[in-house]
Amino acid sequence: MKRPSAPRWKASGARIVFLIDWNRARKRLQSVVGKGAAITVLTEAARNEWGHMPWLKAGGDRLVFEAMQAAGSGVFRLGDKLADVIGPAATRDYLIELMRISSQAALAGSPAALVNDEARLVLVRMLQDRTPEFDLINEHAGYCHAIAQAVSDSLSHNQGNGDGTALQLVSRAKGWERSADHILMEARNHAERQAQRWQPVVQLLEQLDDVADALEESAFLLSLPGAEKRLQWTPGVQRALAQLAETVLGAVQEFVKAVTVASTLDTTSGSADSDAFFAAAWGVMRAERQCDGLLRDARRLILVEVTDMPALIVANDLAVTLETASDRLLAAGHGLRDMAFSRTGATA
Repeated sequence: MKRPSAPRWKASGARIVFLIDWNRARKRLQSVVGKGAAITVLTEAARNEWGHMPWLKAGGDRLVFEAMQAAGSGVFRLGDKLADVIGPAATRDYLIELMRISSQAALAGSPAALVNDEARLVLVRMLQDRTPEFDLINEHAGYCHAIAQAVSDSLSHNQGNGDGTALQLVSRAKGWERSADHILMEARNHAERQAQRWQPVVQLLEQLDDVADALEESAFLLSLPGAEKRLQWTPGVQRALAQLAETVLGAVQEFVKAVTVASTLDTTSGSADSDAFFAAAWGVMRAERQCDGLLRDARRLILVEVTDMPALIVANDLAVTLETASDRLLAAGHGLRDMAFSRTGATA
């Protein structure tokens, strides 16, 4: 058999070596991410001409594990995967960044220890920049807002009770309330791993979950058989209940604003950010105080103008439940304030 020419033989050998190293890098990456993400990382490294060999020579997946260990037990527990803490997308981006760092270090002739230090620093920055706590709080508040909006619309538009509209309202509200419950359970799971970071979040979400429960109960009350006698709810009582529901909705909207601003606060935040947060937080407090007065006004009207006992009970319970939602929201607002102070380094 004729031996292939030297250049062709060398090219074939180079491809075999590349394939072996590529598979080795893929397997090392798969100890951190899934196969698909590992291939994405290697493809991105090749596209930018960083390659995978510098990363392997710098330590490969050991860079990731040592960076996680350096972050401390307060962030990662034994057996944790990086993606479980920072998410699959962020993990993929982190690995791509390590490919770049390793390549540049190799070209500059820098020692592997420098790559290790940079890997730790990049991970710390990613952990600091992420706000998964506020993502969960914001999502939960979104469900509260959806229920509050539905209840307010029902009262404002005088939609008929006991019919399909009311039943749909109850079904939607129950589904949103259950989704909010799942968010609370997710936060509790995080708290089992990182108690110091997540326990305040759990406490806040428990208060916010009380808001969702009260709002869902309000939707349920609107569907009770006694509420079918809405003709016995005079226009004055109807307006009072609608105003109370609208004020609760406004409080939830202010809370959502406060969460959005709080998630961006840190030690470098300016006065404009702080002012925006406190404006929204005070909006929640003002709404709660308004609800106190609106509850008293509604009760006076209900006792004077509603003569049918079932309708009276439903109207009174609805007013009390709506005001309870505003009380619980104020408590959640205090918890959010403490978290915001913690992020800015201030004392609550």
